[in-house]
Amino acid sequence: MIILDDDSCMHNLWRQRLQTKGVKYLHFFQSRNLIDWCQENQNSCGRAIFLFDYEIQNDQYNGLELLEKFDAKSRGYLITSHAEEVMIQKCCEQLGVWLIPKIISW
Repeated sequence: MIILDDDSCMHNLWRQRLQTKGVKYLHFFQSRNLIDWCQENQNSCGRAIFLFDYEIQNDQYNGLELLEKFDAKSRGYLITSHAEEVMIQKCCEQLGVWLIPKIISW
């Protein structure tokens, strides 16, 4: 799993949930580091499950744009406090990614 969020609390939450399950995961706070890693590890990136926040502070991309960039389809999850916004719902549907309200992840 690849987790992208600018909030360290969310990273801690995912870490707590995934450690006990034996799931391998990587944490990223900025898209540039994620993109660099994926370019260097294309095979792993092509099989990863993505858990991305929609809003990444001080970043050139949002989570939807990155899910599209990595062609995540059914391997991508957008976790956001903006899940009620129709535009985001439609974009997720078009990309074939899952939409999870951030409140549910807590």
